[in-house]
Amino acid sequence: MTLSFFLKCVFLFADGVQDSYRTCLARAKRSLSPEALALIDADILTTLPTLHLFHPEFGAMYGDLKDMLSAWIVSRRDEGLGYVHGVAKIAAMFLLNMRAPEGFLAMRNLLERHCMRSFFGGPGAKDDVSRASLFFCCED
Repeated sequence: MTLSFFLKCVFLFADGVQDSYRTCLARAKRSLSPEALALIDADILTTLPTLHLFHPEFGAMYGDLKDMLSAWIVSRRDEGLGYVHGVAKIAAMFLLNMRAPEGFLAMRNLLERHCMRSFFGGPGAKDDVSRASLFFCCED
C-alpha cells in the first residue's frame, strides 16, 4: 500500500467520524430534553471526581464529555434506547486518550456489541439481554 493511499484512507475515515459526531451532536443540541441532560449531569458528577477534569464548574474536559454523551444518546434514539447511568465513565476513559469524535465512534463500537448492549442498553434492550443470557447459558 502506498503512503498516499494510506493517508487518503485515514483522512476519509477521520472526515466520516467527524461528520457522524457533528450530526449527532447538532441533533442533540436541538432536541435533548431537560430530563436527559439532568441524567448526563448526574452521571458526570460521579465520573473520576478526584481528577477534577470533568467537574461542571472548572473541569477542562466537562464540555467534551457532555457533548459526547449527548451525541451518544441521539445516535441510539432510533433504536428506542436511552441513557444509562455509568456510561460517562466509559466515555471519560476514551476522552482521556483521544479526541471527542474518535472517542464517540470507539464508544459506539464498544457498546453496540451484544454483551455490552445488554448492560448499557437500558429498558429498550430487553430482547438483547434475554438473547445474551441464552447464548451464555447454553455455551459448553
